[in-house]
Amino acid sequence: TKSVKASLTNYSGEISLMEAEELKKEGKKEEAKKVLVEAKKDFSKAVELDPTYEKAKKNLAKVSMAIPVQF
Repeated sequence: TKSVKASLTNYSGEISLMEAEELKKEGKKEEAKKVLVEAKKDFSKAVELDPTYEKAKKNLAKVSMAIPVQF
């Protein structure tokens, strides 16, 4: 069941990524950033649930690069 939970959590993050892209296209960059942060949390949780889940790892890397570093 860990793999199922990881898969569902990853899927939730992928939905958030698509939502963020739509918001960005609409010019709602701040809202898109918030959605990306949620996606990152989902991908992190998926990797935590199943550390061998390559798709979740790739998604986490992708979204981590999309979120600007705050100082």
